[in-house]
Amino acid sequence: MIVPQFVEALQALGFTGQEAALYGALLEHGEMSGYEAAKETGISRSNAYHALASLVDKGFASRVEGESTRYGALALEDVGRLVRHRQESSIGTALAHAPASKREGAPFLSVSGRRAVVERMAILFQGAGDRVYLAADAADLEEIRGCMEAALERGIRVTVLTNRGWELAGAVVHVRRKARGPIRLIADGRRVLTGELDHSRGECVYSENPHLVNLIKESLTNEIQILQAKESERN
Repeated sequence: MIVPQFVEALQALGFTGQEAALYGALLEHGEMSGYEAAKETGISRSNAYHALASLVDKGFASRVEGESTRYGALALEDVGRLVRHRQESSIGTALAHAPASKREGAPFLSVSGRRAVVERMAILFQGAGDRVYLAADAADLEEIRGCMEAALERGIRVTVLTNRGWELAGAVVHVRRKARGPIRLIADGRRVLTGELDHSRGECVYSENPHLVNLIKESLTNEIQILQAKESERN
């Protein structure tokens, strides 16, 4: 049975909805004819044949020649490798040929929606070259743990302020009692993300404006110094 989450994940990788359904059917049942795939998925035969041909063109499936044409799915792990290779190649080409920016100053960009905020946090960790400070709820930290661990493996220094006990090997973690909501993130002392994030929504501002960066940096520095003083008193 093809679940909606599987289809949505494949659509994010470049599949159409029908391609995702047909690919899932090929994974589950093995090689199929266009007729069998259409019957299994409930997609009309004409649309199924068109989508199967598109899957072949994209490299996500192959034709199996015989008395009648059948189709087989590329292993999902290989689909991931193929998509990653294409994305990295395209990004490299885009970076090499991108027009120079003519903007003056650093704008304040709105980042709306929980998913968008979490993704921006992950992007900042992935792009960090030296150090990241992050103040956020422990539950939100779990969503980007992988990106944080990868940053630490690259030698990035990570300092975290969170509201309850939370551990991350290699990071400096301070615990302070605060309600869930506000987040502050500074990457390399020049990029900042600040605003609100909870279990259902997110609304932040991202900027490289030096005045905002310094403001958030001073706020985090002062809070860390207070927490360090309290920790020293307890010890």
